[in-house]
Amino acid sequence: MGPGPKINPSTPISWTEASIEAIYKATTEASFSDAFDAFFAEQVEITVNGSHVRRSDYKAEIWQRKADQLSAGVTFKDVVQVNADDNKVVQVGAFYNATITDHLVHTNTVTSSSNFTVEQGELVVFSGESERSRRVVALNETQLYVLGREG
Repeated sequence: MGPGPKINPSTPISWTEASIEAIYKATTEASFSDAFDAFFAEQVEITVNGSHVRRSDYKAEIWQRKADQLSAGVTFKDVVQVNADDNKVVQVGAFYNATITDHLVHTNTVTSSSNFTVEQGELVVFSGESERSRRVVALNETQLYVLGREG
């Protein structure tokens, strides 16, 4: 009997993309909070447009923008990754647009160029699936938020 199928854990890039999508596509405050907390470390350092932002304020700002959300989508223009020598810290750069349509049929857009510092834990295998614990410990983001008009 052979070694079985090779388990390929998600990459930091795919994890980052999936996490950002989960945050913007969450339809309840509970699912949004779960997605946000799974992505950002409790002690994350956040800088947006050159200003330091507390984690709680950043979380509240994103939720406020999507609280009346009818639908949302995320389009990634480019995502890159650079590993540290020990592979415990990874830099992920993502350029993306998030569009949020509210119940008044206004489409609002977040355009973001984000640099995430991701700390990776050890690789763990659960029920035949491998997973690596990851959290963003620093975010440096340049962001433009545009309120839309009726679609």
